[in-house]
Amino acid sequence: MSNEPAVTVQRANATMGCDLESVICKFTDSLRRSFEASILQDPSGFKKRAVRLFRLSLPPGPGRPAEELITLAEQMRAHGVPWSEVYKKCVSPDLHGGARQFAMIRLRGAVRSRRFAERRKVSLPKT
Repeated sequence: MSNEPAVTVQRANATMGCDLESVICKFTDSLRRSFEASILQDPSGFKKRAVRLFRLSLPPGPGRPAEELITLAEQMRAHGVPWSEVYKKCVSPDLHGGARQFAMIRLRGAVRSRRFAERRKVSLPKT
């Protein structure tokens, strides 16, 4: 067996890492020049703000990724589809007995939780 693919991947990662590092170095140099007064006034505060904004501009976004089956169940319920039909589409037919019942309860709870989370977002005062 050859180590060729592993070596190629390592070289590609090393090359990408160097490029990323140089881009970030140029970016931080630009920030230092553009915001010299702010940095001198409050270096720690500036860094916190810059890191927060940097993190917000890169994936992944806040929260965990949505599960497709929960999204489907939520959409079906919004269209008035009864839970028995939702379960047929969203709960695996391979589950039996208590495992199936647990999956159905979990799905219902996840849809309810998501609905209430959306309500909380709407009712929060904007600052």
